[in-house]
Amino acid sequence: MEAQETIQKEIYKILDCLLPVKDHLSVLVTGLGNRFATPDALGPYVVEHIQVNRHLETDPAVMFSAVIPGVMAQTGIESGEILGGIINTVKPDVLLVVDALATSSVRRLCHTIQITDTGISPGAGIGNHRFPVNQETMGIPVIAIGVPTVVDANTIVINTMEEFLQKEGLAEQDIDTFLRDVSKQSIQDLFVTPKDIEMQIREIGKLIAGGIDQFQSGME
Repeated sequence: MEAQETIQKEIYKILDCLLPVKDHLSVLVTGLGNRFATPDALGPYVVEHIQVNRHLETDPAVMFSAVIPGVMAQTGIESGEILGGIINTVKPDVLLVVDALATSSVRRLCHTIQITDTGISPGAGIGNHRFPVNQETMGIPVIAIGVPTVVDANTIVINTMEEFLQKEGLAEQDIDTFLRDVSKQSIQDLFVTPKDIEMQIREIGKLIAGGIDQFQSGME
């Protein structure tokens, strides 16, 4: 419990540094991804667990609204196009995006929370490049929160073999040469997720949602 509170406070602190400073800040939170595909459901899960207050008859210091645009296979529309239309109507000061990521390191799988102010390119981690969501395309600052939930199977093979060869005492140059040859023959276009990914999504999602809610309550 103490660790969860610490992580949520860190999320709050980072958001406090990245989000614009205004007397009345309007934030649109969007959960990218497919809620019906568990490894890709982080964004929708977080949005479903944050507090929104734009609809309330109050005048808060920070006003939160939220949307889950779905994925192109469900809507036939790019998520970025949907968000652009909503932004033109709602006119938020900043877009806060939550999405699942792919990682090149097994150690980071469901163990890293990445927060950036450079936006995000949905699907890029698995080679499925979609409409980018950043300040240039949205017209407002974009803060992205991402967690790696899948890893390339090829990466698992390479990392495992590298550790084994290092323990065997092979020279670094020989290892690099061998792994380059293996990578050309290894598994392609296959991604792996932890067997307990459903529990991981719930736990990490609640952490992120709690951090976002702390920012909201801290600005009241």
